[in-house]
Amino acid sequence: MRHPTTATVEPGSQSISPSMDGIELRDREFVAAIREGREPEAFLARVMPCHRTLVELETQLASQRLP
Repeated sequence: MRHPTTATVEPGSQSISPSMDGIELRDREFVAAIREGREPEAFLARVMPCHRTLVELETQLASQRLP
């Protein structure tokens, strides 16, 4: 059994069989977007508003837990 983040080389082949690991798939999409001259799906500017909201919620919850 291979680890989900590991790619395997097929016997007698020059190519690597990619895994279906989420991180690897995201990385492949990112590289493809750069090659195609488009914005990647996981572009940081799209994620930041959500991240700010999560940080704000975490801060509010943490302050409620402390007496």
